Amino acid sequence: MKPTNQACGRGIKMVTKDTDIRNRRDTLVSEYISNPHLINNFKYDLRIYIVVTSYDPLRIYMFQEGLTRFATY
Repeated sequence: MKPTNQACGRGIKMVTKDTDIRNRRDTLVSEYISNPHLINNFKYDLRIYIVVTSYDPLRIYMFQEGLTRFATY
């Protein structure tokens, strides 16, 4: 779990239960994968940006382009 506003590594915490993250704002939660998929032996992540403007009725907008980041070492 880490803050979303470019914390540069500050505020990162390992959590094991969902009760540790409830009622948190501006927080990103990632799941650790012990054997990740690699491309040319590099880890990577894919980001797709969405916004939810309404829950009832459910209304979700997805940005048409995404972002891919590759680890450098």
